Amino acid sequence: MRDIKNELNRLYKKERNYLETHKVLEKIKENNKQNNIDINYQIVEYQDNYYIEVVHD
Repeated sequence: MRDIKNELNRLYKKERNYLETHKVLEKIKENNKQNNIDINYQIVEYQDNYYIEVVHD
């Protein structure tokens, strides 16, 4: 039972991290749009966390 709780907690933290990262990315995109900056980003998963990364063409 403890393993299930730990796994659920880990998944909750992971989901919360994704949602927070997505919210930040939306703010970055809006700011870039207002300032006519054309940079593309993506959310990348790494070791149960999510990060914002610049997309290179």
